[in-house]
Amino acid sequence: MRPRLHLLLQPGNAPLSHRLSGAWAQSLFSEAVNARGNSLTLTEQVLRDARFLAEADAILAIRKRTIWSQYVVGLFQNIQQAMRTHMTAEKLRFLLYPKGLAEKDHRAIEKDDAGVVWL
Repeated sequence: MRPRLHLLLQPGNAPLSHRLSGAWAQSLFSEAVNARGNSLTLTEQVLRDARFLAEADAILAIRKRTIWSQYVVGLFQNIQQAMRTHMTAEKLRFLLYPKGLAEKDHRAIEKDDAGVVWL
């Protein structure tokens, strides 16, 4: 089950592409959602209460380490691709703690880590 969050952007996602095209920012900072703590649990509950069940299920999935790791790779690669298409990856600052990444996901990001700030 892959999370279906709006945060897991697809390449060419119109809202992100629109925001990046013509942007004059010196840098674009991004990071994956932190799966620790209670913020995701609270977000999931609010979504369920509002009957956004698919989104709540996606949040629940991301709280699992292996799914979170996949989410991080997808998020980073999609933002990186959008930056390359509409600006430059040199302006990307994707803050990333590698500790929670699965080994295969860590390697996937290391293959092309332009824009990653390893913490």
